[in-house]
Amino acid sequence: MRTVKYVPEACKGESPKFSGEVELRVPTFDEILEMCDDVGVDFQEDGVEIRTKGSNISMLRRMVKNAEKYYVSVSLKKLNGKEIKSYEDLQSDYDAHGIIKEIAGKIWRADSLGND
Repeated sequence: MRTVKYVPEACKGESPKFSGEVELRVPTFDEILEMCDDVGVDFQEDGVEIRTKGSNISMLRRMVKNAEKYYVSVSLKKLNGKEIKSYEDLQSDYDAHGIIKEIAGKIWRADSLGND
C-alpha cells in the first residue's frame, strides 16, 4: 500500500486557514476506474470527461463517499488552535469542507496527490 502526505491548499499561501497534512492511500488504477463508474463518468477517446448521470450535488456526494476510504490519517490544526485529527473531524468542521472536496476531486481525477 503506497501512501503520500498531502498538504491541502488551505494550508498554503499568504493566509492559510490550517497547518498540517493528511496522509492518503494512493488508489490503484482499477479503483480509479471503479470510482468513475460509481460517480457516473465516461471518457471519450480524446480523454475528455463526460458526465452521464446525476446532479452536481449527487456527484460530489458520491465522490466524497468514495474518497473516504483513502484517508489514512489527518493531522491538521486551525489557526485558532483547534486540532482536526480524523476524517470525522473534517466532516464536522465547516471550514474543512473545502479540504474534503479538494481531496475527493484529486483522488477521483487521478491527479497526482503531490508531495510524493
